[in-house]
Amino acid sequence: MAMKKVLLAEATAAELREFARDALGMQDVKDTASKATLTAQITSAWEQDYILIAPAADDTMAARRSAKQSFADETPDNHPEKATVHINISEEKGGDRPVELSVNGKNLLVARGKDQEISWPYYIALCNTVQHLFDPVPVSDTSNGGISPEPRKVLRYPFQRVA
Repeated sequence: MAMKKVLLAEATAAELREFARDALGMQDVKDTASKATLTAQITSAWEQDYILIAPAADDTMAARRSAKQSFADETPDNHPEKATVHINISEEKGGDRPVELSVNGKNLLVARGKDQEISWPYYIALCNTVQHLFDPVPVSDTSNGGISPEPRKVLRYPFQRVA
């Protein structure tokens, strides 16, 4: 689903509140917060002059979604509720942009280059961002070269768990 860019100055308080909670993971945002307060909270964690919002869904889909219990809302007893991670800035194109994680249709943007607290399901999603790299096989007396049939599995977004 394509996200829609809305300038911070033009966004409504409801859009700002939704972006702060859903995309940035700010669960302490109050329902009564003013637009100025919400803008200040967002700009402390988000460096862009716009926010990303999902296009309006029909009421049937929204009702169906709220009726289901999401994995992101569950916390089994065998792990912490939250994890603090530091996603490294990479040299590739777009390597300084936030990483978008999604759990059961709920997106979260995690900034690179600084420590950020995320809920456990998003931490698991980050751990599962693995890409398969196929290395070249050099030409030798026993091989004509080509590509290795066995992939190397590496994290798409290298990170450290801080806490």
